[in-house]
Amino acid sequence: MENNQSSTADRELRLTRTLDAPVELVWEVWTQPEHIAQWWGPNGFTNTISKMEIKPGGEWDLVMHGPDGTDYKNKSVFKEVIPLKKIVYEHVSSPKFVATIEFDRTGRANLFELAHAF
Repeated sequence: MENNQSSTADRELRLTRTLDAPVELVWEVWTQPEHIAQWWGPNGFTNTISKMEIKPGGEWDLVMHGPDGTDYKNKSVFKEVIPLKKIVYEHVSSPKFVATIEFDRTGRANLFELAHAF
């Protein structure tokens, strides 16, 4: 993926993963509440998702349950959704940030790159 300069370059966190899986499957585990609840967040956390509307303007409400019993309420609003290509959401609860997840096929069978920038 191309690393474009932006006005947030000095405060971005970029994570890139290449996965041996069909992009359709990875899209599904990012966009279906029953799947993302199984892996979202730090180790030891569980999640309760009450709303996940994968569309521009749609809301994502979840509670992350820490291993010590602390609940962390999270609210995000989807800004851009391009099926099998890109998800942009704004985390409107604290801490505030914008995350961009890009799905990019590498051209090799069943491999694609996933970039997640905050």
